[in-house]
Order: sequence, then structure tokens, then C-alpha cells
Amino acid sequence: MTVEAHVVRGAKRIGFLPRHFGKRAMLEVEERVYQAARVALPGYQGGVWEYVRVAATGYMRPTRDMLGSEARHQYEITGKVMLGQVGPMGNKALMSLDAAGLALTVLAVNYAWHRRPTDYLLENAWRQLMEVVHDHEEAVQLRTWLD
Repeated sequence: MTVEAHVVRGAKRIGFLPRHFGKRAMLEVEERVYQAARVALPGYQGGVWEYVRVAATGYMRPTRDMLGSEARHQYEITGKVMLGQVGPMGNKALMSLDAAGLALTVLAVNYAWHRRPTDYLLENAWRQLMEVVHDHEEAVQLRTWLD
């Protein structure tokens, strides 16, 4: 099953993070995505992320301009990036920038939810994102990396 995703543009961007992750946790989720990208995306250089809305949830997605030259070269040839391990149990997986952004967002939401276990909005966000993972065309790579 292919999931239909839409990039959030313009003034709608301002409400994206609080809507999906809550006002209390949105900055933590955002910062955790950036931290994970610095570790997992080779040559990650920062930049403005795209916000992607899918079904009742959403995630952050990097753009190719954020990649270092080696990762950008690989992306231009294959359309994929190698998402490296985060932490001692992590796996590597070759995936699109869309899948990489989804994986990094799931990781960040999971971390924030475990720090705030009674936060229903984070729990709901994580569950909805995992449904997107299972329906994504790169579900195998996503589950391998997230495992």
C-alpha cells in the first residue's frame, strides 16, 4: 500500500509541530530529529527541513541540500542515502530521503514519549507514525533501521 504524503508549505508550517507533537514536546522532538540526523546522515549539514503530512500524522524530511558531498553524490546516483546507526544497537539501511526523515522522526518521537510516558499526544503520534512505517513502500528498510 502506498501512502499519500503532502509537503506542508507556507504559513501552515508554523502549526505543524505543535499539532502533531504537542506544545510541550515539539521542540524536544525537533531537536532530537536534528541530533539523530547529525549521527545517522553522512555529511549532514543542517538546513530547513520539509514537513510532510500523511493521513492523521506528519514527519520531518531532510532535503538533498543538507547532505555532504559524498552522500549527495550517492543520492544523485541512486536516489537513496545510507542511514547509519544511532546508538550501539543501530542498523544501517539504504533508503530515500523521505524514508530517512520518517525513520528519524519516529526515533525522536519514541525518545520524547519515553521521557513523558503519560503524554497521550506523543503516544498517539508514535502509533500513527508506525502505521505509516508499515504502509511505506520502503517498510522493510525502515523496520530494519528502527529495529
